[in-house]
Amino acid sequence: MADDTKKYLVKIGDECGASIGDINKVLQSCNEIRPFDGDKKSNVYNKYKSEQEVVITLLNNTKEVRNIIDEIKDSNIIVYTGNVVDDTHIEGYSHIEITKSIKWREDNKTVNKDEKTFDFLKYIIQILSDICNVGLMQGYEANNREKVGKKTDKREDNEEESKDEVTKLQRNKYIICDYGDADTGKSNTLMEVIKLLNRSIHITYRNITNLSDGDEYAQFTVNSNVKVSVCTQGDPRSDHPKKLVESINAGMDVIVCAARDDRNGAMNEKTVNQVYEPENTTLTQGSAQYIKIWYRNFFIAQGDPGRGNRALEDIMCSTSAKGIVELIEHLMGVRIL
Repeated sequence: MADDTKKYLVKIGDECGASIGDINKVLQSCNEIRPFDGDKKSNVYNKYKSEQEVVITLLNNTKEVRNIIDEIKDSNIIVYTGNVVDDTHIEGYSHIEITKSIKWREDNKTVNKDEKTFDFLKYIIQILSDICNVGLMQGYEANNREKVGKKTDKREDNEEESKDEVTKLQRNKYIICDYGDADTGKSNTLMEVIKLLNRSIHITYRNITNLSDGDEYAQFTVNSNVKVSVCTQGDPRSDHPKKLVESINAGMDVIVCAARDDRNGAMNEKTVNQVYEPENTTLTQGSAQYIKIWYRNFFIAQGDPGRGNRALEDIMCSTSAKGIVELIEHLMGVRIL
């Protein structure tokens, strides 16, 4: 039980981030203390009493403290925030100030704390527990567990929402188009995509066809349920729209292709338009609308001294191809690499 000759006026600085409302919640969670109205006539404060008859009063509005002094003078501890009653000296009360540093005015002690990592609310409750000899920390722990539980529930809700969003992605169909000027590595990049898919242990079906000028068209099935096609052609020739149509009619979930743009980067060349509207079909297969994702592989511009460096170009092609395959993994929720 608190020393009857010692009463405390405890100020909590606004910068601590621990409000009177926070402390109220902790005290309401304590088994060893209960709300105590007494002769309460005002909404300016909340009063609690322990089994040892220790009375703690929390001031909700310090501006009116002088008007309710008679109602709270039975308190062993009076707690308030802000600086309104800094100069208020209630007879018989020792002052404790809790700011970014902890200052015990009665013996002039100062304990510096790092406000970024220090739990001021916990420290405040510990101070109150010590000076009134009441076990308030179990109220703090109970209140803290409730907060953690709410955070966990919210995190689980967010995880469920995230799963739902991923599921929605997997219901879509996609055209991934590597576009760019001539001789910038589009076809070589997509050849690497075919190699990565062909080597994967997760591929349950594969069919690779040689086209003119060394290009390839391939169809794969990943884990028996995700269908992916790749066509390395990007020049405005007849095979390009035919393979787009073939892929759509085959019900491919992901179509990877190339398309030529003009030298200013504008996507207005013939092969780009073919991606938008393949001949004799629309970009719709059943009820699934193909979402078009535009992609540019790494390349070295004309006139750059690195142009023609085969080792560098091979690295750029393989890295670009890996990016496309990883995108497919994320979009369709499958493992390939």
